[in-house]
Amino acid sequence: DLVQSKEQGLIILLHGPPGSGKTSTAETIAAYTWRPLYSLTCGDLGSGSTESETLLDRHASRAEKWGRVLLLDEADVFLLQRDWTEVSRNALVSVFLRQLEYYSGILFLTTNRPRTMDEAFKSRIHISLRYPSIDLASTEQLWANIIRRLETENEWVEIKIKFDRNRLLAFAEKHYKRREQTGTTWNGRQIRNAFQTALAQGHAGRKLSHCNNFHRLAVKETTNPLSPPLGTNKPYPSSRPISKSQASPPSKPPQAATARSGCASN
Repeated sequence: DLVQSKEQGLIILLHGPPGSGKTSTAETIAAYTWRPLYSLTCGDLGSGSTESETLLDRHASRAEKWGRVLLLDEADVFLLQRDWTEVSRNALVSVFLRQLEYYSGILFLTTNRPRTMDEAFKSRIHISLRYPSIDLASTEQLWANIIRRLETENEWVEIKIKFDRNRLLAFAEKHYKRREQTGTTWNGRQIRNAFQTALAQGHAGRKLSHCNNFHRLAVKETTNPLSPPLGTNKPYPSSRPISKSQASPPSKPPQAATARSGCASN
């Protein structure tokens, strides 16, 4: 049975920077083929070779039995180049190679580090797709898609979010060009998170009916918490002693609350 099922599956590797659409591709293919998506991460498969083999076999069997598309997101741990000094990791990679050999369903693997992949995987992968960082055209398309979805949702929800479509798209272009100079443009996930933040504030307590500063809310909530951006080598600002004025309770609402002044309540 094992020999008969060998190499009957379809293994697809999706590699590229975070937020470039790898996971979304697997979700789209699953929807297109009318199959449920069975999504896993390395954390779902344990850390030891014996445990991982058992869990891999269990999840793979379920996915095949139920006719699901299997997604192993962030599969770097299992794809890493083997090293004679790392016996336990070598065993983990070998276990995964064996599972790929006999998996008969559709399997998506995603990684941000294709250059560290073990050579043995290259002959087992049927399709390899590279995802570049999203450019201006892709950024504008993402914004347009989310805005279109928001417009559709506004047709049937009781409390609607009011916004200026053209203003948002103009902001998307301006924001991209400004951040392109420093290499800190938003990826797809950051764009989605910005909209989710703004929408959450718009619906907070179900008291807000519209928000004209939609894009400002998104910027304030998603760009300030981490500085410098992840992936840069610039050090974080050194800590300073807290002054008495900083330690005392603020006389004004925090900055995020100030941003809500552009939103009207019922």
